[in-house]
Amino acid sequence: VLDSVLSRIVMCAERPAVSAGLHLLDLCLALEPQDPLILSTLLSCISALFVFLSMSPAESSTNYLPRVLDKIFSALVFTLPGETKETRSRSVKNVRRHAASLMVKIGQKYPLLLLPVFDRIKMIVNDLENKADALSKLEIICLQEALLLISNHFCEYERESVFVGEILRPVADQWLLMAGEVFTTPEAFMAFVGLDKPPVEPSSNDINGRNRSQIMCAVDVLCAVVKRCAWPEDPDRALRGGFVIGRTDAGNPIYRNPATPHLLPLLPGLLALIKVFNSLWTPQAQALLSPGYKSAHAMLDVDRNNLLGIPSSSDPMDATRPPHTPLHRMQHFLSQVHDSCYQI
Repeated sequence: VLDSVLSRIVMCAERPAVSAGLHLLDLCLALEPQDPLILSTLLSCISALFVFLSMSPAESSTNYLPRVLDKIFSALVFTLPGETKETRSRSVKNVRRHAASLMVKIGQKYPLLLLPVFDRIKMIVNDLENKADALSKLEIICLQEALLLISNHFCEYERESVFVGEILRPVADQWLLMAGEVFTTPEAFMAFVGLDKPPVEPSSNDINGRNRSQIMCAVDVLCAVVKRCAWPEDPDRALRGGFVIGRTDAGNPIYRNPATPHLLPLLPGLLALIKVFNSLWTPQAQALLSPGYKSAHAMLDVDRNNLLGIPSSSDPMDATRPPHTPLHRMQHFLSQVHDSCYQI
């Protein structure tokens, strides 16, 4: 409710006092809840109150931003005593993902507010990425998306292109290697991801699961770059920033995207992966499926429920939700990677 109301506050003729909103933000920043569900609610409140920073004087926003970022990043690495990466509860994973998604949200809605602290955010993200087991791959990619959204407002082609290259470089070599060895035939792909082998439990013992994670991570990074990289909307800024490379016969500017030189070498691998996915439906590929993965191409339960209008529980503490099986993980991998490839 708070988010719905405050998101429209800038459209109102009579706005509440900024000082009142900042006071509420102060109260939120002072709280230190140890319950992940309460912490998630607190993040929602901070998200809603962030609009007051955009309405406050530059001095106030400069003072508040580091505190807000510290609160978000503390939630991003939140864990309960005795938990490890392998034993994190669903509620803890949810609050961490909430924090990562919040960075994307404010990066999209308030990029100019975050632009002065871009280097600070980037340094924190790099430090967390270099710490073993500090963040999951999904959380890292969310933070990279936030940085990409903010970097769009550098309005400098070369600087933005260099940053995109930094993000893609860790996955580019792996991607090109997989394109040449794995995305060649359905048989090679199935052997790499484990579709032709019996399911393995627990997941920590599944060597092919690591291969699937490698593919999913690379595709997610490519998708993030394609979705978030853009040239300036203002034609004058685009021209000054080096984004205009020519004009059409009608005189309209031709823009270049800072991600293009880094993505083009990776597109053949993406097309090869899509071709392999289509080939998985051939009789020869179907015959290679392990008996435990015969239903791997079936529709996910959540998609089936959505089509039938059956509500799915979103409660992270719901004990009735079935545990993830090797078959479920394989279904999720195939569905997500396939969808992401076509989004790109």
